[in-house]
Amino acid sequence: EYGEAVKKGEHALAGYYKTYSKEMIPAMGNEFSIMVPFPVGQDESITLRGVLDKVEIISQDQVRVVDYKTGSPQSRNAILGKTKTSSGDYWRQLVFYKLLLSMYEGGRYEMVSGMIDFVEPDRKGRYRQEEFSVSDGDVEELKELIRKSARDIIDLSFWDAPCDPKKSHFCHLHKLIQQNTS
Repeated sequence: EYGEAVKKGEHALAGYYKTYSKEMIPAMGNEFSIMVPFPVGQDESITLRGVLDKVEIISQDQVRVVDYKTGSPQSRNAILGKTKTSSGDYWRQLVFYKLLLSMYEGGRYEMVSGMIDFVEPDRKGRYRQEEFSVSDGDVEELKELIRKSARDIIDLSFWDAPCDPKKSHFCHLHKLIQQNTS
């Protein structure tokens, strides 16, 4: 299995390099790690952490974040969570990266775009990249979701909330734990 994976990776990356080598932008950082405090209440904060695959400098204070993905390339709508089988997780990840960068070193870098870059070709041998602009409104929505989730955890209010099996594969575990702690 390991040998097959190495061959598959070599083939995919060779094709990827051949496809994009002339348009690659040097990175400010690869595996760029960010850790920032995030306020969730008057006197409470949590730490947000992320590792950005690649940060490209567009201008002095503007950057593009590239997030590499393996597996079958997805359509733009699938990335955005607009198809029946997609969750929008890749899109939320780009929004999260913009949030992290907005808080990093006092907002030193503005993320002007985020790219999902699939390093494996589709069945026809084509590579796919999808670039997105992330609005401040998108970031504000995510901030509210993070604050609400953090408050639910800090206050333990999530504990008695019903579990939706359509959203979680762990409802059976939730029910079992509640039964054993009652």
